[in-house]
Amino acid sequence: MPHIAPTQPLPPQNVHAEAQSHLATACRTWGRVQELLKGAEIQLDGSSLDIGTVVAISNHGRAPKLSSDPAVIEKIESSVRVLMDHLDKGYCIYGVNTGFGGSADSRTDKAAALQSALLQLTQAGVLVSSDKDVEQTGTLGPHAMPPSWVRGSIVVRANSNARGHSAVTIPVLQSLVGLLQNNITPVVPLRGSVSASGDLMPLSYIAGAVEGSPDIYCQVEDPTSGKPRIMTARDALKQAGMEPRAMGPKEGLGLVNGTSCSAALASLAMHESHQLAVLVQALSAMGVEALTGTAQSFHPFISATRPHDGQGESAQIITALLQGSQLAVGVNKDEDRKRSGLIQDRYAWRSVPQWVGPYLEDLQLAHRQIAVELNSTCDNPLVDTANDEMYCGANFQATSVTSAMEKTRLALQMFGKLLFSQATEMVDPNYNNGLPTNLVADEPNMSFTMKGVDISMAAYMAELAYVASPVSSHVQTAEMRNQAVNSMAFVSGRYTMQAVELVSLMAACTLYINCQALDLRALHLSFLDKVTPELQTLAANIFGSSLSETERSGLQDAVAKHVAATWPTTTRVPSTERCNQTIKSSLSAILEAIKSPSSGNSPSIADLDRWQSEASALMKKVYDETRTAFIEKPHTSELLGVGAKVLYRTVREELGVPLHLGFIEHPTAQSETLNGRDKKTVGSWVSIIYEAMRNGTLQAPLMGMLKAGLQRP
Repeated sequence: MPHIAPTQPLPPQNVHAEAQSHLATACRTWGRVQELLKGAEIQLDGSSLDIGTVVAISNHGRAPKLSSDPAVIEKIESSVRVLMDHLDKGYCIYGVNTGFGGSADSRTDKAAALQSALLQLTQAGVLVSSDKDVEQTGTLGPHAMPPSWVRGSIVVRANSNARGHSAVTIPVLQSLVGLLQNNITPVVPLRGSVSASGDLMPLSYIAGAVEGSPDIYCQVEDPTSGKPRIMTARDALKQAGMEPRAMGPKEGLGLVNGTSCSAALASLAMHESHQLAVLVQALSAMGVEALTGTAQSFHPFISATRPHDGQGESAQIITALLQGSQLAVGVNKDEDRKRSGLIQDRYAWRSVPQWVGPYLEDLQLAHRQIAVELNSTCDNPLVDTANDEMYCGANFQATSVTSAMEKTRLALQMFGKLLFSQATEMVDPNYNNGLPTNLVADEPNMSFTMKGVDISMAAYMAELAYVASPVSSHVQTAEMRNQAVNSMAFVSGRYTMQAVELVSLMAACTLYINCQALDLRALHLSFLDKVTPELQTLAANIFGSSLSETERSGLQDAVAKHVAATWPTTTRVPSTERCNQTIKSSLSAILEAIKSPSSGNSPSIADLDRWQSEASALMKKVYDETRTAFIEKPHTSELLGVGAKVLYRTVREELGVPLHLGFIEHPTAQSETLNGRDKKTVGSWVSIIYEAMRNGTLQAPLMGMLKAGLQRP
């Protein structure tokens, strides 16, 4: 990819997210995941965990180790020594020899047993039978977190405890990390956390797995079949050769009192949101090409006069993605200052930088908030090993995560609204600049290719708009009014992941639509290129015998202009009728062109009838031949800019999603293949794109290209 020449220079890459563009942050995070998938070692030291690492562990099964750095080990062990010293001195220590929350006025000398009492308090979530047995089915649906969320929670918790402020011992931390190393994933209730005093309830199920509880369940991999199975934590530890760990003073509190579930889920949401933000801009560039829109909307001068960072970055990215386009006006061909029709593109295309840009800035701030949270100590009380002190506070209040998720979810809603507007315009012949109704590749009276996709987009958009509402405005007082304010960060993260899912669905639909539109645009242009000279020759043969060379040339120009202007307006009728309408309406243009020939003759009725008959037949013949040749060997990618080309080829070649040919594509019991491939429903083709989007396959070529562009000098 050509180097991205910025309106304002992109800041150099460094470890600080705040010094980078959104694209640099997205590429760096994506690149970190790719690095770890190649086998790079992961060590938890309390200070270097990042979003990409959480993603690699959560979604791709990478397993970390606890750092062996003597300084890290010493801090952990020192925190335990400070705690024990305070106990030896008879000090009252919250959650160690006192009750919890609103019960902190009680006292006990049974410090170890108190940690079990904490787990008894917090293990109060709801799981149904099917959550505890993969072979069970039921009508209730899952009530457990996805395993990837749990794996993320474990690594974030272990990293926080490794900072040496929590008085959690090395053996317990090793057991926590050992769950990941042995692919033991606790079954954790989905609901029940208010994310103040941290994510107490979900983290307590992870702590219960470390304890080897017979009533905490875990998903493990069957050593014979390789398939997941559910067993008790006690049996899972035994199978893995791990010892159950009894919780010492504060260790139960150290494991459950923190923001780790919220921060882990937020990391997964941030990673996908970054990729969606980039993809939305690439889809916008792709759509501009499909509509043969103008690149002028993204000219550097426009952003320079309104120098918001996000707007300038977005305009710069779209301009870079359009490089090489044969379709977008103002890239490889000059702007026509006298062209007919809309002189500027509609809002959904023209204002992409102004619409997307502010939310790139929000995503940057959200990313920084989560990056800080991943390497923070978030339990209570905290151990200050440098001064042999312990402090009670509220680092478990996950409002930073809530803030990040609310911003991210709103950004996703805005991205979804943009995609919705773009997609609905692309399938509508009133707005798609001459593409067929519903983007059908056959006849619009018996084929409705994208109409169902258009309806689905409306459903996704309505749901997305609903989940975009803030969670933070619905906080309820909890736990003897002690938790009078609580962040609801995990719930906000859950809704943000729903928004990720919905925008991904919308992006998959939009990409399917765009690829279809680009193919039809390429077919449309190819047809006009082929039919125009043949019609010009026919017109000259019928009407030109008495015309001068200048008049003959004027006649041919009139035919070309009329066909180019009229053919795109006939997309609502079958192809035969399209040809008839185009040629019939051309009669006035022909008469206008030759109404005063130098010979003084006017075309005869017979010549006009002959033109209408032969030109209509010729047009239909060329259309059918062009369509057949295009289907056999589409040349669309040759016309595309670098961004659209990558996405188009990924869909068509790597994923094998073809141009939808219309009604003939419909699978039936009697007809299940077409041109040597399986027939599929429209939804099945979109589903292939969606799954590739969620597992990262689809974005990989685009992100790799953009990352390479950023790294060029």
